[in-house]
Amino acid sequence: MADNEGGDRSKVYPDSSKDKNPTAGVGHKLTEEEKKKYPVGTEVPATVRTAWLDADLKDSVGAVQRLVKVKLTQTQFDALVDFTYNVGHGFLRVRNS
Repeated sequence: MADNEGGDRSKVYPDSSKDKNPTAGVGHKLTEEEKKKYPVGTEVPATVRTAWLDADLKDSVGAVQRLVKVKLTQTQFDALVDFTYNVGHGFLRVRNS
């Protein structure tokens, strides 16, 4: 994931979800505050997009570390971080019954 394989989009665009979430960089969904600063169609500086990617990856790493309770190889960990980055960390939560 860190090699930017999905592409870095410099302008804010509506994503393909039914809600058309404003998105930029490497799939970063803009927060309410970011939407005010960077409306759809606006160019986002590379430094900002890189900071978003770093923060989003850090969030994904943290979710895997916090929610996965089995020992993983580095390859498994990396794959789960990549998957979590792409789909969110809701899938990692398991209900205990």
